[in-house]
Amino acid sequence: GDTEGFDRWVHDRILDPIGMSDTRLEFDAAGTFVGSSYVHTTLQNWCRFGLLALRDGRWDGMRIVPEGWMEHGRRPRSADKGIFHGAHWWAWDQDQGPFGAHGFEGQRVICFPTRDVVVVRLGKAPDSDDASERLNAHITSIADCFPEL
Repeated sequence: GDTEGFDRWVHDRILDPIGMSDTRLEFDAAGTFVGSSYVHTTLQNWCRFGLLALRDGRWDGMRIVPEGWMEHGRRPRSADKGIFHGAHWWAWDQDQGPFGAHGFEGQRVICFPTRDVVVVRLGKAPDSDDASERLNAHITSIADCFPEL
């Protein structure tokens, strides 16, 4: 129902079990949670969030996210400027390649399943297609430093 109840549910079901208890959710003036812009947490916690996604919603052997949800969420559905939108996640190709969360002004949590790597970027970038493409290429070059499995 309300923002307090939603906040408690997200903490109880997702954030607290993976060690993100100090994360703060914020809601817009209408009381709507906007996940791409209204989550305040640390770099370490964003890495935890990425690992949860990379590990198909499991944490320390415990199922946090329903089975199949991550696969559903990262499956490409529509193309937008060279990447594909899934269900709340961006897929960087149509296969089982990189996927992740894109936040405000270039923030990223990108999972590279073939390398078992999560790259988190918290900086600020200009809002343009060219800047976004360069940023994504740079993040990929970081992940490429790690061997494929």
